[in-house]
Amino acid sequence: MRQPVSRPSQNLIDEIKNRNVVPLIGAGFSKSALSGNTSAMPDYKELLQRLLKIADVKDKTKRIVQDWLDSTDPRDLEKAARELREEMGDYRFYIAIRNILEPIDKNIQESMSHKLLRMLNFKRILTTNYDRLLERFVAPDYEMFTTKDLVAFRIFLTGPEREFILKLHGDITRPDTIPFGLTDLYKHYGYEHDGRTPLANISPEAEKLREFLKTTFENNTVLFLGSSLSESEGYARLLINLVREWGGSLAKRHYALVPYSESTKELREYLSREMNIEYITYHPDDVHSQVWEFLAFLNQGVYDDKPIPGRKWGQSYLPERRVEYLQKQLSREKNASRVCFLTPTLTNAVTTHDELITSSRKGLEERFTDNEFINAVLESMVQRRDNIEQRLRDGELEVRVLFLQSELEKAFQVTGENLQKTIKRYRYLLNLIALPNFEVRLIPKLSKDALRDIYSASYALIYNPTPDNDYDEADITLAYASQATTNFFEIHIIQINTAEVKDRVYQFERFWASSLNEKQTVQYIQDLISQSR
Repeated sequence: MRQPVSRPSQNLIDEIKNRNVVPLIGAGFSKSALSGNTSAMPDYKELLQRLLKIADVKDKTKRIVQDWLDSTDPRDLEKAARELREEMGDYRFYIAIRNILEPIDKNIQESMSHKLLRMLNFKRILTTNYDRLLERFVAPDYEMFTTKDLVAFRIFLTGPEREFILKLHGDITRPDTIPFGLTDLYKHYGYEHDGRTPLANISPEAEKLREFLKTTFENNTVLFLGSSLSESEGYARLLINLVREWGGSLAKRHYALVPYSESTKELREYLSREMNIEYITYHPDDVHSQVWEFLAFLNQGVYDDKPIPGRKWGQSYLPERRVEYLQKQLSREKNASRVCFLTPTLTNAVTTHDELITSSRKGLEERFTDNEFINAVLESMVQRRDNIEQRLRDGELEVRVLFLQSELEKAFQVTGENLQKTIKRYRYLLNLIALPNFEVRLIPKLSKDALRDIYSASYALIYNPTPDNDYDEADITLAYASQATTNFFEIHIIQINTAEVKDRVYQFERFWASSLNEKQTVQYIQDLISQSR
């Protein structure tokens, strides 16, 4: 059984409301993103393993490095990196690293965690990651710089309102900015190779970095995401030393969302005392869906204002707030000029009353036990369905529907009473298709799993002309329901005029252009009905 994450404290939510939280994103946050069909950015050990495979070094060196990589001692990773770098030389070492990482980066896809992090609108983001997920998917409009960019460092640190992403450990497009191995990392922060003794001649970049971190931890609430803060992380050791130099325990409360680990309990307790960190632990599933569950908790506790025409807006809704999600969707659809649906099966927004209530109740009862809640959800679903049909028949609304040909075929692979219900449902659909402002198309050659796993697609796009005379474009709303696209934690999301909305419009149009046309779709449905009879 999947174990849910603990809910965040009210103090953390209040700090986010006040825009006083600075997230510090670690490598674990990128692991749930995909590059093609494989995991995204490799962790440090995986990167060295891939580097060893392509490195043009002596066989003896390969054997030595492989032994260090097979070791369970985290200090041996430093030895492996140093050996490869010395054997290859800096230039070949950096180019090889770049050649490994760039193909992954080009095909990378955002995870649900990135989507929800984007909706929290953090003003400043810190990361130890060298991938480009944050600037591509979370804050594409923000400035990005590394600690090696001393001039940029000074400019941004003196402008409290500037929005930026600071890459603490470099960027993959500039391998020379990345500290490889513990020795490099310690030097990066101004320490000798032991990680404790300050360098006699600290670089200006290291001095500015230390100054910045001290100011950040003293004046802001830092939220660690994707970082285990374990002994194997050189960064955790550095934090201990830095806090010691700053004079001991921090007054400001900080938070860390981390997987449960008995082996790191002692270190975490020490960091908790020394840095005033409150740990929120969770027992992870395969994709660490508890991370985006936690972000959804933060989002629903922070933003509940009304959308402003022409502006970006976003809100996530946990399962218990599904009625609010449906009512928000209904409020947008009441004034829409067009609604586009992309779903695996035919959307319940254009079905008969009986089928909507029967099929939806069954699905809800599998997930919820509160009959009052189930009835409220069904009532909201019926209101949406009735609004769409009435506005369609009055000629006030244009509706376009996309769903899978494979799922349509499955719908007719039933017998008896269930078959009669299916026939009734699709006759109703054919009746709507006869209207000039309603069109349905089937997506061929695509399975439900592919639509869910590859395209993460099940949503409505709602187009709303705005009443503001100074704004000539329509607002576009994305209503997304994750239970139709994942096997994990449920979340409903509504976004307006965001980058993801633009991506979904583009996605919908591509599917629309490659689908069966209306005539072919109608004929296919009619043939299935005739064969069934």
